[in-house]
Amino acid sequence: MILQAEFVDIYLGGYDWHMISLESKQLKKLEVTLELLAKDGFPKATRDTLNMTAANARKSARRLISEKMTIRGSKNNNPALFGVQFEQTQSLNPANQVSKVGHIAKFWPTQEFGGLVIKKGQDGVPIPTSAASNQRGAAVRTRMVSKRNKLGNIKLSRDAIRAKTRQQRNAILIAQARKRGNPKEVFLDLGKRKGIFRVQRNAIVMIYDLTRNAVWVPARPAIIPAAERQAAFIPENFERALRFQIKRARRR
Repeated sequence: MILQAEFVDIYLGGYDWHMISLESKQLKKLEVTLELLAKDGFPKATRDTLNMTAANARKSARRLISEKMTIRGSKNNNPALFGVQFEQTQSLNPANQVSKVGHIAKFWPTQEFGGLVIKKGQDGVPIPTSAASNQRGAAVRTRMVSKRNKLGNIKLSRDAIRAKTRQQRNAILIAQARKRGNPKEVFLDLGKRKGIFRVQRNAIVMIYDLTRNAVWVPARPAIIPAAERQAAFIPENFERALRFQIKRARRR
């Protein structure tokens, strides 16, 4: 069976007739292809588009973090980079398809959105100084805290101190630190400032400033700008995914 269709091109000089022929087998194949696209191809194309966009957003976020933060050691094991994860959607119902990209580290919401860090103990929020990054004298700390100066590696003396004034207490702590050797870190209350200090031969250097009870951490987002950047490629990604599904349906 041959189906024929006609249409007319109108010219100034008259009509030009064109014949278009479609065999029933071709129509049937086209019908099957369209059915497969509607039932299977289109949902898979939207699913693959979302998953592709989320995967690219993770890659973009990790690149932004590498540019904004100082990464120590292997990038494969760094929590700031490894913590960026994405979740694929497996649903074939476009209404329920949701792909996610985010960060699994507990500290990241403050990094992404900014926030107020409030002291947890009796003293203030520990803020590492430039000396903690082996940049003593620098106005702004640009490196990560060295392994030796990480808060968990500092042990303060728990010796009982008998002193009538703050100045006497500080003097006793400094004298004890110089006498016993390591550890030489002490907590000193200087009145307007207080913190953890390292007692050296000719100097007393602040490692952590604990003066303030609360500190506002400015936002340094990476997930949101990465996701917004990749969202601009959704039409392009969808076209690529749909073309793949069309080729797949034609091969059936």
